[in-house]
Amino acid sequence: MSTIVLIENKEINGAYKQLSNQYKGRKDNYFALLYLMKKFKITLEEASSYVSFGENECGIDAFYHDRTTRNLYLFQFKWSEDHLLFRDPLQRLVDDGLERIFGNSLWYHQSQSQLLIRLTTCITENSSIIDRVLIHFVFNGDPIKAEQSKVLDLLRERLESKKYIIDRYFGRQIDMIFQVISNEKTLGHPFLRKQSAVYTVELDSLLKVANQNNELVVTFVSLDILHKMYSDLGEKFFEKNIRSGLDDGKMTNSEIKKSLQRILANKEPSEYFTFYHNGVALTAQELAFDGQSLKMTEPRLLNGAQTVKTVKQFVEEENKKQVDNKNKVQELLNRIKVMTRIVRSREEEFLKRVTINNNRQNPIMPWNLRANEIVQLQLEEQFRDKLGIYYERRENSLTNLTNEDLEDMNITTHTKAIEIRKLAQTLLALHGEVDKISQIKEVFENERWYNDTFRKEYLDIDPRRLVLLYKIQYRMPTIVKEIQYISYERYDHSGKLRNLVWCLAIQGIMNEDKFDSYVQTYGNSLNIEANFNIMLKNIASMKIRFILKDTFYDSRYSEYLNQSKYSFLKTKATYNDCMQVARRKFGWDKKDLLM
Repeated sequence: MSTIVLIENKEINGAYKQLSNQYKGRKDNYFALLYLMKKFKITLEEASSYVSFGENECGIDAFYHDRTTRNLYLFQFKWSEDHLLFRDPLQRLVDDGLERIFGNSLWYHQSQSQLLIRLTTCITENSSIIDRVLIHFVFNGDPIKAEQSKVLDLLRERLESKKYIIDRYFGRQIDMIFQVISNEKTLGHPFLRKQSAVYTVELDSLLKVANQNNELVVTFVSLDILHKMYSDLGEKFFEKNIRSGLDDGKMTNSEIKKSLQRILANKEPSEYFTFYHNGVALTAQELAFDGQSLKMTEPRLLNGAQTVKTVKQFVEEENKKQVDNKNKVQELLNRIKVMTRIVRSREEEFLKRVTINNNRQNPIMPWNLRANEIVQLQLEEQFRDKLGIYYERRENSLTNLTNEDLEDMNITTHTKAIEIRKLAQTLLALHGEVDKISQIKEVFENERWYNDTFRKEYLDIDPRRLVLLYKIQYRMPTIVKEIQYISYERYDHSGKLRNLVWCLAIQGIMNEDKFDSYVQTYGNSLNIEANFNIMLKNIASMKIRFILKDTFYDSRYSEYLNQSKYSFLKTKATYNDCMQVARRKFGWDKKDLLM
């Protein structure tokens, strides 16, 4: 039984006050110090040699080798309830941390970290008596929430995919166990360890292609196995897919159902389904063969979401028809097999290219390729956990979720979602990037533009601010009509004005004295409240129309308008001129969510 360790705030404050002159460092470091002393029953002097007081090169800030249990512990400590604070250290561990600890000796000689030097020395001297590497992230929050975090789960998967670095170092198989541990909220389950999902496929035939980092297996997998994977893993099964449930271009939803129904009614042989279907593609963390079967660890679907979802619908519908249908349907799924390509790769970018090339049957938009990036996963968590709003980073994912699925995710709004492309356009409008709003494909393709749009700092702000600004786009037709209706000038180019007015509307609401009040009132849902609409119309009629009038009074713009040349309306230069007028007339400053 693992020792439950509880560190109290007063203990850390006392240790920091007493020892900080000697060791320096942060409060988290003294959390680590006291934790190691209690867990392993060691002295202060011993524990201090296992803790980093400031350095954190590899994503860990403490370690310990327990010779009795033959365990090597790698720790990260956060004196906080926020599990997402582990994102950056876990990312460092994935990026080069494991390689620096267990891999290239060049890192050792170049390192300035005393902790890393002591750790690598410890591993070298005790390599024969280390059987397990336990990576423990310790904090004060809810371990269940941390376990459910898609951000941490993705990083954990990436970390586990690099276990080969550890095995290569020791020259044998070493267990690597990742755990998130709560110092306070033990909930009767203090050591939360993720159990990997493993599925066994009985092999009739198998083709294999492999190199050092990548492996491809082609075989036949029963619909029963695919259905079980989806039933067990839910939407997580599609996390590696860049879209969710689009027509896969092989057999449509209705055709799949009709074929299954004909086979169930003995009107055609089950092999026909295999002939009709072009197959599915999976990836897995690990593949293991024993000659008769193939074991897949943590499988994810790369292509074929429509097929899997349709099979599930078919099973549910048939099981409702007759009680005795259940066994027949189960036997049917066991008999029907589809060709399956299973890819295991140690290279994240390579796996991404595989996914893209397995989804060529439908147009692939640049935002599809960004759907599984860390910033998008964290935005999903922020909107879900803090507001109960679904963030549709993968196309069609909302339509494929039932109300029960959404309730399990604590999503309170079942009919609307924040869409990745529209959120990007909202952020571009916030930045005044009028031209880029209509160049949205290029924004997702250009790394610098993309990173400047989805700024990492936005992950730490109140998400209600993002929701409030996001909703403005729904009222843009009303805002433009309002400007047209009450203006003496007739804007024949009103359609071209939309993006410029969108940028100004965002600045208008953010420059309002009541902006924080608007965030609290209108930022909690995607509903368009009547007063929200009135507030935007007032900004349009009382401010934006005068800004446009004064800006276009300039001879340059007047000439463009007289000649019906409207391209200037989609430039950032025009936006900047409008903002100068807005500053002069209404005292506007250019606002950002970070201010």
